[in-house]
Amino acid sequence: MAIEHIAANLHRLRKANNLNMQDMADKCGLSRVAYSNIENSKSQPKSANLIRFAKVLDVDIKDIIADPPEFKSLRFRTNRRLTKQEDNLREQIIYNVDQWLKDYNYLQELLKMAPLDFPEIAEKDPVKVANKLRKMIGLGTMEPVTDVIGLLEKWGIKFHLSAFGLKNFFGFSIGQQDGGPAIAVNISEVISIERRIFTVVHELGHLLIHSDSYDQKEKDEMDSEEKEANIFAGYFLMPEEGFLREWDESKGLHWVDAVLHIKRKYRVSYKTVLYRFISHFDLDQRQVYPQFTQAVKKKYKISLKNHYEPLSLAEDKEKEPDPLSSYDFVEDRLYKMVREAYEKEEISLNRAAEILKLSLDEIRELNNSWKVCL
Repeated sequence: MAIEHIAANLHRLRKANNLNMQDMADKCGLSRVAYSNIENSKSQPKSANLIRFAKVLDVDIKDIIADPPEFKSLRFRTNRRLTKQEDNLREQIIYNVDQWLKDYNYLQELLKMAPLDFPEIAEKDPVKVANKLRKMIGLGTMEPVTDVIGLLEKWGIKFHLSAFGLKNFFGFSIGQQDGGPAIAVNISEVISIERRIFTVVHELGHLLIHSDSYDQKEKDEMDSEEKEANIFAGYFLMPEEGFLREWDESKGLHWVDAVLHIKRKYRVSYKTVLYRFISHFDLDQRQVYPQFTQAVKKKYKISLKNHYEPLSLAEDKEKEPDPLSSYDFVEDRLYKMVREAYEKEEISLNRAAEILKLSLDEIRELNNSWKVCL
């Protein structure tokens, strides 16, 4: 184990837990100088100290001695400058996803599962890419995407769903170079299911259209690429022909109800529908969004503030009208692989718990439920 890797991991984990060096020293029964020497690669920690560090930081010892992840095709960007605390949290998230992806690919190899073909489309226009992909995977010109994760898993995309705790952040993606394609999605309770679904397809747009702009060190979003990924997501989830048909069939409804009807039909946020409504009919968004917000408040007594996305990571937790359920957004392929590997006695129950990030009691309960379903 390289001393510099231990030092880097301790620094990252300590910062992610919002602890200073004195805090760590006190909790581990060391002097500040002794702990500082370890974190600054000046001395090698004893095994007993590694055990104490792991307990204080609530991690496994292997997380402290592990080599740092090095991605060649990671896209993890935000639209604002991160604080030092957030930057350390970002690094911790990257580490966690790296471990998850290694476990995922390990199971695929263990079970001798052939890799699935990720679609390649020689096109850069986001609307054309969305339409071609829908046709490629067998979606009709008016058909909604009812299970986006299940659908895309069949095309080799791996999903990591976790509450990241990073404010105003929804997800990121990893290319094939690093064992992907993979999409990580923030499932914090303050993010609506609609937004999570949109994030999946937004990141899919980056994988398809912007594969040459993936860089682990790059942290700032590019407005033009974000806009293209948003357009791709909107047209993949809600094709133009379907939108126009539903809008025509809703002509007799109050326009708010028409928007909510289409929103529910295509499992998107109301703002996705409003954006298409505005762009198709060449309307002024500065008027449409406030009008919709006022109409919803008057008609349904629901307050919608004019931010980018309802139920965002804003502290006031805005509401999405007629929201989807968490059961509309699940990832089950990893669980299926873990069950198969365990039942074939390829992995232990402890290893299954480790891969799924469950306690021993939780994995035993899950195992008992599997027996019921035999």
